[in-house]
Amino acid sequence: MIPAWTCAPCAGAWALVFQFPESHLFERYVGDDVAFGPRQLGFSREEVRALVREAMEAVGLPFEQFKDRFTFALSGGEQRRVALAGVLALRPEILILDEPLAGLDPAGRRHLIALLRRLRAERGVTLVLVSHDVDDLIHLVDRCVIVADGRTVMAGTPRELFVHPPARLAEFGLRPPAVVTAMHALADRGIPVRRNCLTVDEAADELVRLLGEE
Repeated sequence: MIPAWTCAPCAGAWALVFQFPESHLFERYVGDDVAFGPRQLGFSREEVRALVREAMEAVGLPFEQFKDRFTFALSGGEQRRVALAGVLALRPEILILDEPLAGLDPAGRRHLIALLRRLRAERGVTLVLVSHDVDDLIHLVDRCVIVADGRTVMAGTPRELFVHPPARLAEFGLRPPAVVTAMHALADRGIPVRRNCLTVDEAADELVRLLGEE
């Protein structure tokens, strides 16, 4: 099994990254695992090598340093990067990730978030993120959809979504970012602050504004 599904036998289109993509690695050497998808799509040897190099460099695995490393001798975080490189080597236009931050340490989370930002900014990749963990991912998306029991129960921009009380969102298993919860708590106590500040900086600005009005 390869760590991605594509919708057509060609580069581009869409690809799916499983929750623990590293569990689907199978080739002995890192370079061969990343190359598996492009090889199945019929690219030439030179094209495969270029795609593998590009994908590995994108996830922070220098090609010459890692291509001949034993895949299963890598750390867990490095294995996940290999799995992601295998997906990126397919050059998807739409990248779907299921719980992409699951099991990652803080450094791994920061690296993956930075990578996803670059994919959006530099390659124009459309990201579809499926996750219960919104604290870090909320800043990567333009629109949120909450699905419960197979149906859409809420939809909107992150700011529109988190104006709803945390208790309401909790009914659907969603925990807002801590800063949103804090601003709701202040507003519920009669303090006139915006409930849907999404970042610490926004919350700080809101409190400074409030103090300046007193």
